[in-house]
Formats: sequence, C-alpha cells, structure tokens
Amino acid sequence: MENLIDRISKIEEATERVRESAEEEKKQVDRRMQEKTAALDQKIEAETEERLQQIREEYAKKAEEELSLQQRQGQEELSRISAYYEASHEALSDEILRKVIES
Repeated sequence: MENLIDRISKIEEATERVRESAEEEKKQVDRRMQEKTAALDQKIEAETEERLQQIREEYAKKAEEELSLQQRQGQEELSRISAYYEASHEALSDEILRKVIES
C-alpha cells in the first residue's frame, strides 16, 4: 500500500514538473511572440513614416510646381495687359475722354 502511495506521489510530482515546464515554455513562447510583434510594429511604423515623408515631399514638390506655374502665368498675363496698354493707351484714353464728354 505504501508502495502504491509512493508511486502515486511520484506520478503527481512528475505531473507537476511537466506542468511547470509547459508553463515556462508557454511564457518563453509568449515573450518571443511579443518581441516579434514589437519588432514588426516598429518596422511597419518606420516604413509608414518613410512613405508618409515621401508623400509629403511629392505633394510639396507638386505644390511648388503649381505655384511656380501660376506665378509664371500671372506674370505672362500682366505682361500681355501691359503690352496691350502700352500699344493702346492713347486710344483707350481718347475713348474714356469721349465717353466722359458724352455723359
């Protein structure tokens, strides 16, 4: 009977060791998964930030090009109006004076 109790006790001890070992292994797996997840999160965050920076630079470049185009077009329009005025200012002045006199 005592032999049976000893064997049951040994089985319980072995079961406890297996359970503790499994628990420790589970903790190690969890820790490795957390490390891998953190590394992946960091990598994705870095890639996302890099892509966002590229997009910002692209939009800044496009905005600068658009502004430059608008400035150039505005300058061309001012030049055209100025040229028209220079060529026609006497006729325009005469027309304005005639309309004032007619009024």
